[in-house]
Amino acid sequence: ALLLRVFIELSSEALLNDKKAPLPPKVAARGVTDWAEQGIFLREKINAVLALIDTSPTTKKQLQKARVALDPNSNATGSITTLHGYFHNVHMTPTQSALREAWDAWEAYLTLLHAARI
Repeated sequence: ALLLRVFIELSSEALLNDKKAPLPPKVAARGVTDWAEQGIFLREKINAVLALIDTSPTTKKQLQKARVALDPNSNATGSITTLHGYFHNVHMTPTQSALREAWDAWEAYLTLLHAARI
């Protein structure tokens, strides 16, 4: 779970820096100059990536699970909230099936993201 969450974040940062995506105004106003700096929430990074890779009705459908996982109120197995919980909550331990579901939720996002880096 930890590795999946880190892979999502570092992959997102890499694409955003490769494409020189602009930082959100509220983040830039704090003096942040790079997507890899502290102070940018993972949700903000993912939303910026989605703006780059979600360009057609086909990709919209492929990225539906990632969008659900982004919802801060989602308790889905692969949601950002749940992945953070595995990290920070001693009472949360993912099962093998939960990790598979989490990967399934993010696979299309990561595939499209890395294809966009080429």
